[in-house]
Amino acid sequence: MPQSSWAREPQLLSLRVWSLCSATREAAIPCNCSSVGSLDFQCNINTGQCNCRPKFSGAKCTECNQGQWNYPHCNPCDCFLPGTDDSTCDLETKKCSCIDKTGQCTCKVNVEGVRCDRCRPSKFGLEAKNPLGCSSCYCFGATTQCSEAKGLIHTWVSKELLSHVMTILPLVDEALQHTTTRGIIFQHPEIVANMDLVRQDLHLEPFYWKLPEQFEGKKLMAYGGKLKYTIYFEAREETGFSTYNPQVIIRGGTPSHVRIIIRHMAAPLIGQLTRHEIEMTEKKWKYYGDDPRISRTVTREDFLDVLYDIHYILIKATYGNIMRQSR
Repeated sequence: MPQSSWAREPQLLSLRVWSLCSATREAAIPCNCSSVGSLDFQCNINTGQCNCRPKFSGAKCTECNQGQWNYPHCNPCDCFLPGTDDSTCDLETKKCSCIDKTGQCTCKVNVEGVRCDRCRPSKFGLEAKNPLGCSSCYCFGATTQCSEAKGLIHTWVSKELLSHVMTILPLVDEALQHTTTRGIIFQHPEIVANMDLVRQDLHLEPFYWKLPEQFEGKKLMAYGGKLKYTIYFEAREETGFSTYNPQVIIRGGTPSHVRIIIRHMAAPLIGQLTRHEIEMTEKKWKYYGDDPRISRTVTREDFLDVLYDIHYILIKATYGNIMRQSR
């Protein structure tokens, strides 16, 4: 079997030609390319890199390519992408690396299995967008074991579904102590508030739109969904005191565990219709009343407690200074 070699290029002056050739022969190192993984027994004269067959890699072609294991057979890892740690995967080829001797993929924290295709005990709902892979069971402390519900579908609660039962939304103050429908009219497809008339009943800004009862009550199935709305306002000045208040407020929970949670977002611009899409998970939600300097993120358990029984949802209507109109 022919053997090839490569050489480390000696650092000699070019005028010492014969010494260069002599030194090169003395520094020759065998390529040692794999008889299984290499195309031939040749290697790069400067780096020693062998020419590998399609399924193989490594300097000597003694390793399987990413996404394969069990050298020299190089079987596909076949990792389940939603449950596998993203850092071990090539998102373009959709292939993930695994341990060569066992084929074990690198699972997300709450996932197990050789292919990372099932949730750990007391976890459920394996999905790609969850950085942990699966979520912890939520059973009000009664048990830690659960399974994903089957045969369920998502239903959108929208203004189209509500159009036959309501035409306007009331405006309230942040403490929900006062409410009004004065100056509020329905102009299809929007609900418009004339702030000069609204201020005859409400005096302490900011004011909030209060969503109807269809958005209240048992909403655990809304977890992972989205709250979508559009907002538009006109004011004399773009910024004002009320600009910095939370844009969404939700109160809910069990009788012994009531929480108020809030969501801050960039304020809309004057005269521009702004669309918001808020993911209904605990991410980016804060506790109402927290010092802004510490501003704790809501825990998953508390967020689910709120969804268990929503008392109200408020969406901010007032922005800027000397507000004229909101819709």
